[in-house]
Amino acid sequence: MALSGSGRWLVGVVGVLLVVAALYTASAVGAAHPASRASNAFCHRSAAVGPGIHEPRVTPGPTEVVSGFYLTGGPLARFSAPNCKRPHPRPGAGTVEVVDMAGLVVARQTSAPGHFVKIPLPAGAYTVRGTFLNATVNEAHPTETEPVVIPAGDTVRRDFILSIP
Repeated sequence: MALSGSGRWLVGVVGVLLVVAALYTASAVGAAHPASRASNAFCHRSAAVGPGIHEPRVTPGPTEVVSGFYLTGGPLARFSAPNCKRPHPRPGAGTVEVVDMAGLVVARQTSAPGHFVKIPLPAGAYTVRGTFLNATVNEAHPTETEPVVIPAGDTVRRDFILSIP
């Protein structure tokens, strides 16, 4: 049976609609299916994310403390990435002071945005105080204080993370 011009047009439209419906159904089902997360076009997560590591992290290396400054939280952001994984965030700017057990500041260093503070220290117990230079709370730069023990021959990563609403 041969179709007239309008009949071919109708078959074409129905075919396009079936393809669109199949793609929509596949994406709706695929969003819940773990194997299809790699092709997930849109993801929703907080706008600011931290480094995603457990701290303090101790690794073999120079006897030093390494710190970065991160903001976490904020409104949901829409993005597209394989498996909904973002690249590792870059640290913000901040100042780290290292205080010994006697209460004396033994080191102080400021980082630029995108860089870590790396402070060589003798092995021992310290308090590290981090001041966020890329954020303010009530018109002041927020400060966090953390204890840290630095073993000889190890690098200790101790980041400062500020949660934002």
